[in-house]
Amino acid sequence: QKWEEARRMVQRKILPFCKRYQLHYYHCHFLLQLIMIQLDSSPDDPVCALPAILQCICLSEEQSIDPLHATAMSLLARMHFEMDNIKQARSVMKAAMPVLIQHGHVFFQGEAWLTLSKCSLGELKDLESESGKDEIKTNTRIGISTIELSKNKIRRSFLLKRCAKDLKHAADTFEMIRDVRRLREVYYLQAQVYHLIPGHVSDRNNAARQYQEMNNAIVSSVCPAWNDILQNIV
Repeated sequence: QKWEEARRMVQRKILPFCKRYQLHYYHCHFLLQLIMIQLDSSPDDPVCALPAILQCICLSEEQSIDPLHATAMSLLARMHFEMDNIKQARSVMKAAMPVLIQHGHVFFQGEAWLTLSKCSLGELKDLESESGKDEIKTNTRIGISTIELSKNKIRRSFLLKRCAKDLKHAADTFEMIRDVRRLREVYYLQAQVYHLIPGHVSDRNNAARQYQEMNNAIVSSVCPAWNDILQNIV
């Protein structure tokens, strides 16, 4: 209900006000707010955020507001990921990252790293699915399949290490603003990833401990679920 109230307020009151008085920067600002509301409240329907994303991209490009343009592009990448378009998501995110890291809000930098880590996990899932098919082929054709399995192991190791690196960036970034909700998700994924990488038992245990700390902080918190994540950008 609160998500819907927030969405209606932004769409029906704030955005028309910004458009009427040509407050272009704040128009983009609240479009980003709307996009986050739509993506977080409708995980099963990420396409619902597409009109606001495209509007923010066009307006920020027209007005040369580069940081908000890069931010909107990063959210477009997140939408692609949630639609299982992993290659497209990574491509769009790579294009947005340089400006986002230099001039974007810390929260959205963390979101970008988190999305990239999830892309690696998505690629890993696809790889393991292919590996399962290769193992079946091994029973009938020994030779080429053995080479393919070896390549898959190398690829798997690369994806896990890249994912761990992106999650570390995400954790460091979210720690700057102490976003416990995002940190909980990051530490959970870290624990899972480190569990799959040999020799990282201590890192896994540390991530699991931090996940529990973030979870306890959320349970004991009386703070509202939604805050203006761009309030200190001005």
